[in-house]
Amino acid sequence: MTRILLLFATILVAWGCSQDDISIKPVETKIKTVFDPAEIEYGSIVDSRDGQLYKTVNINGRWWMAQNLNYAADSTYCYDDEPDSCTVYGRLYPWTVAMDLDSAYNKLNATYDDKIKGSHQGICPEGWHLPSEKEWKEMIDYADSHNGNEGASASMRAKYGWIADETYEINYIDRFGFAGLPAGARANKEMRKSDCNHSYGYETNIYCGVGEEAFFWTSTERIDYRNDSERALYFFLHGLQNGDFQTSDWGEFTKRAALSVRCVK
Repeated sequence: MTRILLLFATILVAWGCSQDDISIKPVETKIKTVFDPAEIEYGSIVDSRDGQLYKTVNINGRWWMAQNLNYAADSTYCYDDEPDSCTVYGRLYPWTVAMDLDSAYNKLNATYDDKIKGSHQGICPEGWHLPSEKEWKEMIDYADSHNGNEGASASMRAKYGWIADETYEINYIDRFGFAGLPAGARANKEMRKSDCNHSYGYETNIYCGVGEEAFFWTSTERIDYRNDSERALYFFLHGLQNGDFQTSDWGEFTKRAALSVRCVK
């Protein structure tokens, strides 16, 4: 009995000592690093094909065009067929034109045919390329994690060109210098009904969304198990996406739709 009591006492002493050694570690809280617009690094490029000058911006170590491409290739468009629109918003490009591919790939899968390799220049100036879905998402993730809680969409909107809403305030922060412009789209009936929120011309106007929405092509096609692929992915900014509101969006649409192009390197 005495031995049992001694053993029990030894266990209690050992347990008490081990408790003295326990330290409570504070929970590490990740502090959001907000990017200061004063630190934006701008540059510029001249497109040797037509002499146009474009502002560029460094976002998270990667250079992006800070303006929509405005190279006047065949089968490209100005909103409402007004040349002045191209001066403000840049041109609108069908996907195969943006990718500098044969129009047969409006239906065929260019990835399946090994026509898209790595950084795809497409219609971009020499040394630049059309961003892939992955590159767009990396940039948006960075904007989402380094903004001032205004939401990535507000962080990336230009401070001009957006139509104010009477019932909902639109934030134009342009925190990273991307200066997203609501150039709208030259679209088919399907796109006008589902994505363009302008209040006129749904059935008759082939153009939609100027002042309210920005659509940018990616170099990424819709994943398909067949050789046929009539759709590609795009990135989307909307004028009403602030703070807790949906920050940005992705979609897939017919390659025949004409959207804006931003180049990256």
